[in-house]
Amino acid sequence: MEGARRHGAGRKGGRDAPRGRVFEEWQGNERFFCGGRCIGGPNWKSLIGTSCLILLPLAVYILFVGEVLRDEVSVALPAAGVGLGVAALFFLFKTGCMDPGILPRQEPDEEYRAGRKPKSKEMIVNGHKVLVRYNETCHFYQPPRAHHCSVNDNCIEKFDHHCPWVGTTIGLRNYRFFLMFIFTGSLLCLYVCGTAVLAVKLEYDQLRDAAREDGEGKPSVWEALQEAPAAVALAAYTVLFFLFVGGLSFFHIYLVSTNQTTYENFRYGYERARNPYDQGCVANWASVWCIKTPQSKINFRSPVVPKRPPPPNPGLQMSRSSMSSGFASPAHSMASASRSNRPHTSRSRQSGRAPREMTMTIDVEMGPLEIRHVDEGGGKLQQMSQYSSSDMKRHRAAGASLPPSRAMSPSDSKGQVKRTRRPAVSSPMGREV
Repeated sequence: MEGARRHGAGRKGGRDAPRGRVFEEWQGNERFFCGGRCIGGPNWKSLIGTSCLILLPLAVYILFVGEVLRDEVSVALPAAGVGLGVAALFFLFKTGCMDPGILPRQEPDEEYRAGRKPKSKEMIVNGHKVLVRYNETCHFYQPPRAHHCSVNDNCIEKFDHHCPWVGTTIGLRNYRFFLMFIFTGSLLCLYVCGTAVLAVKLEYDQLRDAAREDGEGKPSVWEALQEAPAAVALAAYTVLFFLFVGGLSFFHIYLVSTNQTTYENFRYGYERARNPYDQGCVANWASVWCIKTPQSKINFRSPVVPKRPPPPNPGLQMSRSSMSSGFASPAHSMASASRSNRPHTSRSRQSGRAPREMTMTIDVEMGPLEIRHVDEGGGKLQQMSQYSSSDMKRHRAAGASLPPSRAMSPSDSKGQVKRTRRPAVSSPMGREV
């Protein structure tokens, strides 16, 4: 098994260094094992501690209490206790070693940085207004019920809480297994406690039978407790833990019945009448147990795809006046125009007036094409030149005049660039090309 990987552990050298897999370049606080197949929280050692709190008492149960139960009653009794312990361990590691529902981070939003987007906005969920906030770490508006975990440093879908006993965050994908863990843990505590008391009772019966054979009086309960110290210790241990695990189980039964998360219950305290996610008790339980676990939105073992900047666009050159005017050029409809070439909005556009002048040069297959728009007044634009520079020079040298350009309205000029054909050239075969 490979060692735990922190975020950024696979980075070597500068930008040109070979990039590894996603879990090696991870930006959160999660820890990865087995080549990215197992994902744990930053305090993953607490998961080992919790498993020891189950394994050690289970071993004592098998060695001491189980022996009495096997000899006096049936081997099925200790076997059932071992089965519950194994199930609790399985759901514990299943909860702590999977993606809880991490939402992928996005690129920084320049519009939000510039202050053109609000920090929060309202959404309608089942007829109720729900406030969603912009996550400045992950760079997107968090979906309803999502929350950024400060411990894992990631946005978790349907965030419930960060569990210190499991060592990771509980979210949409591992909440069902977390419920199974606390439910089986509660049953394990009750079962071990009950069978431990039964073992003490069996020890007392043996002492009583031995006293009858010897003609002595009945033994005291204290004598029976002294004969089964392991059973007494296990009974006290399981009662103590059931107060915590059992109480947590009842609390989550209430949360599932009302379709709330731990975070929502402590943060908002939804009442039944205004809970936007409550669909009724039966439908709420079905939403947890009767749906397939959603697939992870991140493939942690996939190779990292380097992010390349958009290719330069030398074919689009705009004058300073046009860049400040905010006039929508026809070249923006071409596939080669990048988003970075979008002009900024100016006062002329905000006031509803067209710019006075805009000149652009576009490189096309037929040569440079220069277009100039001039405001004639009344909202009309005149296209002064729609011919390539080579055609214009050739016509001037020949003493010919070009046909006048027609007047264009703003609706005609949007996204329309007329390309002139190259002059015909005679080929050696006598045909025009």
